[in-house]
Amino acid sequence: MKILAVDDDETHRDLLALALKQMALHDLKLCDSGESALMELTQEATPYECFLLDIDMPGMDGIELCRRIRAMPKYELAPIVMLSGLSDRVHIEAAFDAGASDYLTKPFDELELSARLYLARKHGQQRRQFARVRAEIEDVRTELGKKKAFTLATPLELEDVAGSIEYLALENFLLQTSEKLAAVDVIAVKIVNVEEIFQKTTTSEFRFAVNSVGDAIAETLRLRQYFMAYAGNGQFPIILRDGLGIDPETFSADLACNAEELEIRTTRGEILVPQLVVGSGMRNGFIPRKANLRALASAIDDAEECAARIAASQASSGKGKHGAIDGLFGWLKAS
Repeated sequence: MKILAVDDDETHRDLLALALKQMALHDLKLCDSGESALMELTQEATPYECFLLDIDMPGMDGIELCRRIRAMPKYELAPIVMLSGLSDRVHIEAAFDAGASDYLTKPFDELELSARLYLARKHGQQRRQFARVRAEIEDVRTELGKKKAFTLATPLELEDVAGSIEYLALENFLLQTSEKLAAVDVIAVKIVNVEEIFQKTTTSEFRFAVNSVGDAIAETLRLRQYFMAYAGNGQFPIILRDGLGIDPETFSADLACNAEELEIRTTRGEILVPQLVVGSGMRNGFIPRKANLRALASAIDDAEECAARIAASQASSGKGKHGAIDGLFGWLKAS
């Protein structure tokens, strides 16, 4: 794996080089500033596969460097891991906002760094493979070309949706929040009829549906500080990071208004309306670091349970198969 590491501290660069050498990662280039790193990227013919960036550097800091690297088309899928002595919430959030894939605090543990680099490499390979397959399939103008390049359970990157990051980055953000920093609320939105939409749409139509729901969520939360992602299976987990709490019923009502005219027109002439439900989620308080991912999973499971109850109600009543959920759109507290 070809790695570019950027740190203004010579001692840290030497320690990082030694650690990577012990991991048998020898294809490493070290830069001492954001400016020199950008110069290296313009001159290097063979693209880098992973970036390790310090944050607190004179001149261009690591967050701005991360943002500029992510804006380069050939690096829009590359893993970017922040390695920093800064562990406060402001810098962690800013890093993920800029496009970071992961965040480790110094002094780093070599085993943890090795594990994170392995996951970063694996995730990067999967993203590149997915992008290639998707491009190939979408270029084929035949019936075969309508076959999707992903499954219903595949997490997808939301395109140009405010507050959205990759699902893996969402998990990594939660892992980086310590007990002192973790005053967050975790909640999820679920597309109840996602299987029907998936089966009846092409690749581009399904991605449009997912992005449209993401836009409706973003509009509903436009005055809040949040991260959200699409986790697959019609699930949109959301982390509200302003500590203000959230009332699921109010959020659901506001989301219903913003999604009122949301519909998907398929190439077959069908009109599909995403049916949305909001789980009760995990509200207020501090989340212990080790329980962060459990809180995320619980929020997703809660929305899933609400969706299942709605689907069962629709099946028994014969209502809600088309259009908005009859009287059931929004928040249902799991018993």
